[in-house]
Amino acid sequence: MIDYITKKQLNAHHCYVCGTKDEEGLHASFYELKSDRLLAVYHPKPAHGGYPEVLHGGVTSSLLDEVMARSYQINHDDPWGMTADLKVRYLKKVPMIDTLYAVGWVIEDKSRMFYAQGYITDGKTIFATSEASYMKVYVKEKLNQVGWEMVEEPNIMTQVELPR
Repeated sequence: MIDYITKKQLNAHHCYVCGTKDEEGLHASFYELKSDRLLAVYHPKPAHGGYPEVLHGGVTSSLLDEVMARSYQINHDDPWGMTADLKVRYLKKVPMIDTLYAVGWVIEDKSRMFYAQGYITDGKTIFATSEASYMKVYVKEKLNQVGWEMVEEPNIMTQVELPR
């Protein structure tokens, strides 16, 4: 299935998953899709490996958690999602290849919580799936007060081919 990029979400400087200045971080970029899903584009580094040629399970979990939590931002500026419960199912070894995609989407929105699902893929094979629940936390103003810097980067993608 081909999906289309509608907007690139901002990155932060010092976030482990999206941080532009965190040397050991994942440096993932996040794109909102026409299908109301969120796409994370990630390029594995050797430091992110677990077993030889396999992405560390904690990195897989971090990518899935971030893409699902951020998926709420597609239609809401604030609140943000704080993980209450996270379940990851590893279907196959996640390979240390040039580019991996994590995809997340909201499945239910309640007054104080939202629920999301996601998966990691190379564009063809789904390696891991996830579901999570998130508490809604209103932090945007507080982040601005403490000097949390969000970074605008160019949108380099217009479309992506993904399973499902």
